[in-house]
Amino acid sequence: MDTDWHILKRLTLRAGLRLNTLYFQTDDQLGNFAAPATRPQDQFIQGYRRSASGTVLSPRASASYDFSPRWSLNLAYGEGFRSPQARTLEEGQRTPFTKVRSGDFGLRLTPFRGARLQTGIYASWLSDDIAFSAQDASLTRVGPTRRSGFYINWVSKSAQLGMLAISLTGTDAIILQPPPPSVEEPSVPFVENQRLPFVAPWVARIDMGSPAFTLAQWSEDFLMFKIGAAFSYTSPRPLPFAGASPSYALVDTNVELSWRKWSLRLGGQNIFNQEYAAFESIYTSDFNPNDNQQTRVPQRHIAAGQGRTLMLTLGYGL
Repeated sequence: MDTDWHILKRLTLRAGLRLNTLYFQTDDQLGNFAAPATRPQDQFIQGYRRSASGTVLSPRASASYDFSPRWSLNLAYGEGFRSPQARTLEEGQRTPFTKVRSGDFGLRLTPFRGARLQTGIYASWLSDDIAFSAQDASLTRVGPTRRSGFYINWVSKSAQLGMLAISLTGTDAIILQPPPPSVEEPSVPFVENQRLPFVAPWVARIDMGSPAFTLAQWSEDFLMFKIGAAFSYTSPRPLPFAGASPSYALVDTNVELSWRKWSLRLGGQNIFNQEYAAFESIYTSDFNPNDNQQTRVPQRHIAAGQGRTLMLTLGYGL
């Protein structure tokens, strides 16, 4: 449900409300099997199959004021949710949604035709955040968290100069309160005001594209040429045990030829074959089953990022 109010031709108010109902039914094929000698194989004990349901309301509102056709201010607030893992729910349990509350305040500016600048500040709060635990390939509760920061985005397009897009995002993500100890996790690995693992404080990207150049002409048909490039940067990301992953920068390119409805495009990703970790974590592990003295010291583990990749694409427009 959404409503719009236009006041004084410059002020626009919007409000909405969303109702979500989720129902979970879990058929755990690996849980609570009964031995054939004590129970028939087609029967199950309590907990083998579980169901749970829940309902959540998500309101949202925004305001926009146009000072002129070239620039305006925007204010927005909204609430959302994240559903839980189905395998963690108990029979008949009311679904425990993670509530997400977000707000932002920004400026939108159009200095000239074909150009747009957007900048602003934002903040979001999660009632019960999660982080990936690579040691047992599961999601671990980290308690309520807050993400706040700013963003800048510039886009300009013209037939003579081509396209330029620049974006920069700064994020301060912290844990507000770690979860209490439990039987499964008596020693909680998180502390208050700790930086949220795996969230990069800085992310930047630049995209550039040339205008279309004419290479040859046959009658009224033109052979056109375009070239583009992109640069992206990710700052060091916090890791568990007060660690941090190295920063990395990647360069992508593309070249395109077009004639009539045909196009031939050569795209390259990570063209300098930069070695980087797409994901990195710190935990204890031992890959030698014959080692009687297994280490308990956490070690770095990485998932290698994508290497140099070239893709040739032939297209035809209908």
